Amino acid sequence: CAAELKQRHLIRQSLVAASDINPGDAFSDSNLTTTRTPGNLSAMDYWDVSGTQSTKSYVAGDPI
Repeated sequence: CAAELKQRHLIRQSLVAASDINPGDAFSDSNLTTTRTPGNLSAMDYWDVSGTQSTKSYVAGDPI
């Protein structure tokens, strides 16, 4: 349905920083969480991100 497609971004979960992350820190379940706020990276990408190193700083709550 077209209406569902327009609102899909409001329902989908996004990856966000659960705590402060510094450049060079590895993304992990201890510093990542999901929220239902629009973000840059879908929660479905968690396994692609987990274990990789951050290239920038994030404050808790920032979208990844």
